[in-house]
Amino acid sequence: EERGAEARLRRIVDQFHQAIIEEIDSLFEISDRVFDENQPAPHEKIGLVFLYMHIFDKAELHFKRSIELQPDRKSSYVYLGRCYYLQKRYQQAIEILSNLPDNQTNYPDVHNLMGLIMTEKRNFRKAFDYFKLALNQNSSYIEAFFNLAEALMQRTITLLQSQEREAEIKKSTDFIKIMLKKIHTHGNAEDRQQSSMISKALLQNDMHKALSLIHEHREKNYVRRVPPEVVGYQFYLRLFYSEEELSSEALEGYEEKIASALEYNPSYA
Repeated sequence: EERGAEARLRRIVDQFHQAIIEEIDSLFEISDRVFDENQPAPHEKIGLVFLYMHIFDKAELHFKRSIELQPDRKSSYVYLGRCYYLQKRYQQAIEILSNLPDNQTNYPDVHNLMGLIMTEKRNFRKAFDYFKLALNQNSSYIEAFFNLAEALMQRTITLLQSQEREAEIKKSTDFIKIMLKKIHTHGNAEDRQQSSMISKALLQNDMHKALSLIHEHREKNYVRRVPPEVVGYQFYLRLFYSEEELSSEALEGYEEKIASALEYNPSYA
């Protein structure tokens, strides 16, 4: 029976790998067809699919083309900035976000991404300013609360503790606690559970554990998580740009993915 189970498992894994290969092959063919059109939206859609598959070079090409076709398309600037950020190309990310049209720089997602970049560059003061700008414009921006709290923890550990500035350590810790209360107020059940665990670590004066918990939550829910709309974009691109008819297996796969996304995001349009 064990050998039979192993054979079935191997078959399932092989089918999964084959499906991934077919998906990537199809996307590369679709990419060529999208470049034959002068429409920014398909470029942005396929760019996002490539971005979350970590095929960064293709994502970059499509976001750049989208911006060429529609220079005031704010979202493509942000996605291209994120593409650079995920590759640790921070200066290029700053440059592309700085090139946004003047009337489109003052958006929460732009400030949040700039805050993340400044955190990675260890420029904590600027990171705090950007996260605060994002939260001033969207007081329930949960990701920005988590990002600000993590930046504060990093600064507290790397700068304050080494210099034994107890008063500033206490001030930073109190501010982190305020951020966690905001998360508890505005976040979902998972956010509230995580903020409670982080608060408990702070009560035990274990800043390293608190930082580990908040980083783990951010990685899972905001860095590695694929937005639900990306599944829809994959289906849209295959449906409208693929020369091959979608198989029943492929359709069932998209049906399962979209149903799962809707179950996790019941208010998603």
